[in-house]
Formats: sequence, structure tokens, C-alpha cells
Amino acid sequence: MKNTAEAAETVQIESMAKAGNEEYQLAGDDDLELRDIDVSLDGSRLTRGHSSLIAATSVIQCVTGKLLDTCTHSKVCKSCDHWNTKD
Repeated sequence: MKNTAEAAETVQIESMAKAGNEEYQLAGDDDLELRDIDVSLDGSRLTRGHSSLIAATSVIQCVTGKLLDTCTHSKVCKSCDHWNTKD
């Protein structure tokens, strides 16, 4: 299962990088410093309200509708929990 997850993550990263480059080229401004890319941010929580411990956020291109980036947030850290139980 670990190899499948690693492969999926690699494909995701490459796909998002390609989508970002395509959107950047569509912006088409001659000045590389001034290219603006319109994006839409969307987020969700595992449960309703602000008591959720897990949330996910995505950045989507407005022109092509392709996914640019994702991020998962967690208020729980398994490593911290593990080391806090050690003396």
C-alpha cells in the first residue's frame, strides 16, 4: 500500500505542476514578474463547526478548472502524542 500512496502522490505533484505551468502560460503577459493567475480556494472540515480536528484545502485554476495545490491540516500530531507519553 505504501508504494501505491507514494506513486499517487508523485503523479499528483507532477500533475499540479503541469497545470500551474499551463495556467502561467495562458496569463500571457510579457513581464514575468507581473503575471497574475486567477484561482479559487475551497476548504472543508471533517465535521461541521470549528471543533473539527481535520481540514482540507484546495486551489483550483479559474480558467482551466485544474487543481493547482492541496493541503491537509490536522490539530492532532501522532508524533507529539507519542513523545508526550514518554518520560
